[in-house]
Amino acid sequence: MIYLAKEAEARAWMADPTPDPAAYPLLSAELGITAPDGASLAQIWLNLATLWRSTAADLEALRLTASAAIDAATTVEEVGAAMSQLVQVQG
Repeated sequence: MIYLAKEAEARAWMADPTPDPAAYPLLSAELGITAPDGASLAQIWLNLATLWRSTAADLEALRLTASAAIDAATTVEEVGAAMSQLVQVQG
């Protein structure tokens, strides 16, 4: 949820013509650590949100595929095969 809140703050910051850091508590807490100014930090957070969304989509596809294979399994071996696909991707 923190990443969603950061993304929301970043979007609000970028849309604000005169952003006041005090109105953006998450951004204010990270200023000078990850980036030197609010605009740079907001852009980093927006870029990371895009990367997270892409990664989440890949993970969700993997999870759903494995879940479907396990649900369809009728033997212990088939469950093992479904699980081994997860391990191969992870490794």
